[in-house]
Amino acid sequence: MAFEELNFTAEELRNGIFSLRTRRLGKVAEILIKILINVDWGKDLAHDLYDDKNKLKIEVKFSTA
Repeated sequence: MAFEELNFTAEELRNGIFSLRTRRLGKVAEILIKILINVDWGKDLAHDLYDDKNKLKIEVKFSTA
């Protein structure tokens, strides 16, 4: 399902994510980035995501502060 097919705006999505009260908020960011840039999960705990095409390790940082 594409983002455009969902029944909420980008602003509503952002507000919903920022209103989450969880210690795992960074995982939400990892999932969103993974989908947006079409990469794979990291190969080990040293990085969050991995781009096989460009052989890049990707570390996702996210904060509500």
